[in-house]
Amino acid sequence: QANDLDKKSYAGLEDVFQDTSTLESKNKYMMFVFGANGCQYCERLKEDIKNNQELKDYIKDHFSAYYINL
Repeated sequence: QANDLDKKSYAGLEDVFQDTSTLESKNKYMMFVFGANGCQYCERLKEDIKNNQELKDYIKDHFSAYYINL
């Protein structure tokens, strides 16, 4: 259930954030974003990533990124 909650939290960014059921570095730095439902700053961060292709590509190229909903 927690995994589904995380997936719903980063809907639209599945190409950036990986499934949290297994955390792996995949020979990259690991990036953890801890968010919460209703957090305006979390939503702003997700919108910034969605709207900035350069930022999306940088995260995907350099990090194993995970969004964890608290």
